[in-house]
Amino acid sequence: MKKQTFLSNRVNKYSIRKFKFGAASVLIGSLLFLGNNVQAAEEPVEDTNILLSENNIGDEEVNSIKQVDEENQEPSIFSEELPNVEEDGLVNQDSEENQESLAFAQYLPKTEEASVNATRGNISDQLNVTATLDVKDRVHAVGGKHGDLGYTNFDFTAEIPLTAKEGDYFDVYYEPALSVSPVNPNDVTNGRDPITGIQRGVRDRNTGELIAEIEDYRDQSFIRYILTNYVERKSNVKINQRYTHAYDYENAPNSGNYTVGYTIGDKEYKKNVYIDYANNQPSMKNGYGVSNVLYEVIDSRDYTNISYFNPTFNQLQSGTYGLIYPFKTSDSAINPMEFEKAKVTIYEVSEGNKLNESHYFVPEEVNAVDVTNDVNLTFDQSSNGWRFDLINPNKSYVAVTKGKARQLLPGEQGEFVVGSEIGNVHDYNTTARMITGLVVIGQGASGEGTDKPGAFFENHIYYDKVLTFEGELIPEKTEVKEVLKQNESKGTEDEKFNTSPIPDGYKWVQTTPSSNMLNQNVNDDGSIENQNYIPGETQYVTYSYEKVKQPGRFKEAHHYHIVYVDEDGNPVDKEGNPVEAG
Repeated sequence: MKKQTFLSNRVNKYSIRKFKFGAASVLIGSLLFLGNNVQAAEEPVEDTNILLSENNIGDEEVNSIKQVDEENQEPSIFSEELPNVEEDGLVNQDSEENQESLAFAQYLPKTEEASVNATRGNISDQLNVTATLDVKDRVHAVGGKHGDLGYTNFDFTAEIPLTAKEGDYFDVYYEPALSVSPVNPNDVTNGRDPITGIQRGVRDRNTGELIAEIEDYRDQSFIRYILTNYVERKSNVKINQRYTHAYDYENAPNSGNYTVGYTIGDKEYKKNVYIDYANNQPSMKNGYGVSNVLYEVIDSRDYTNISYFNPTFNQLQSGTYGLIYPFKTSDSAINPMEFEKAKVTIYEVSEGNKLNESHYFVPEEVNAVDVTNDVNLTFDQSSNGWRFDLINPNKSYVAVTKGKARQLLPGEQGEFVVGSEIGNVHDYNTTARMITGLVVIGQGASGEGTDKPGAFFENHIYYDKVLTFEGELIPEKTEVKEVLKQNESKGTEDEKFNTSPIPDGYKWVQTTPSSNMLNQNVNDDGSIENQNYIPGETQYVTYSYEKVKQPGRFKEAHHYHIVYVDEDGNPVDKEGNPVEAG
């Protein structure tokens, strides 16, 4: 059959949904845009009715599409041992001075290097959160002629505590009745964009720096924000996020009252609402009905579509067929779904079993029978879709289509749109059709912070040493005077600190810079070059000085001599004999 046989003059039902999650917003009902510039999807979405009309929809029913364009929005302590001070045999490595040199260590800051990939602690309860939950008492799970999709809107600003470190995280839990969208949030929030290579997540609105990575734990209904070292370099850090979420097909399978909302730490923002699936009612024509939901698209490629054929269990004529096919709404976009490679499974459901309005489908729950091999399932080249026969026209049939879209190339814009139709080969006036799809509009979370100042201080250690005459240290008589945290200052990374020894009558012997000081060189006089402050870090230098007291010795020797002289004073020996002078 030619394409016109299946695609012209058919009753059409068009539904739309839009979600925003983490760093993405999703509009469902028209198409799923993927590619380099997802924002470009916003403009043509308003014209979808025109595009569909130009595709020969004719007098078919097309529900209006309303786009919602939302704006997302002290140091630790450590011990550091000074190098041993030695001076020509006065002090050895086990000297008391070496032990005393550690006395000031308790005051020194610790330079802690966090692993980029390490997850540290949950700080959800430590956040200062400002939040607003906006949702009506009655909402439509799918947009369409009965009313636009009633989103649950949640805005929050989380102020990050000053003590937060790289790897710390906080979690935002959402009620199971909410969906972060049928599109896996990891597509747009976690890891790197497959086309641009840009790291996704929360970024500084001014500098583009990554503040937090976002991970989706959809099986447990929460989203995790993992902080980067941005929070260690900045103060007054805030993360702003807006969620525009719709409703979960599995946990809200039919119209009814459900709790929707969010929890951050010990703070809850929730409301009981009525979720209505009126817009998921089948498109009908002369008793023939069909409904369709593009259930999910994961990682921008793996998709699942679920279609109901004759969900009202009417008695139809023989010759009734079903058709599932990709739909194209714009010449500028590509439908990458590659339907010819998809796997289609057809289930038969007998009357008395109720299919979920949301199209959440578990075969065992409705006693569905796999009849894929019995319904003449074939790929129709003219429609680029899958066609099958309703072999028992008084029963309902569910088609589950699973496939993998091709990878988009840089610059390509993709759309995920699926049409389903039911008709009869003998009476074309029975043909009904429904088209559904997804639109992704990428709008991420944002944040901001201010530079933390760097800090500097000096330690001065003065040693009064007492040595024995032999040069050995007398520990019990040696005194240590500590002058700690002198010349404290703070500044930006563009400013420098000044530092130099202060001997104060002592002899300088050693200068020890902190390990995070970029220039470790010590000048001959004990000074170091003035250096820049490091934002969020403390640098310091320790100067050591000494005075030495060592006893000396004094010794006297007395020698006595007898000189003999005669009466005239001339030298003689002891017998009186004259002695020559000299």
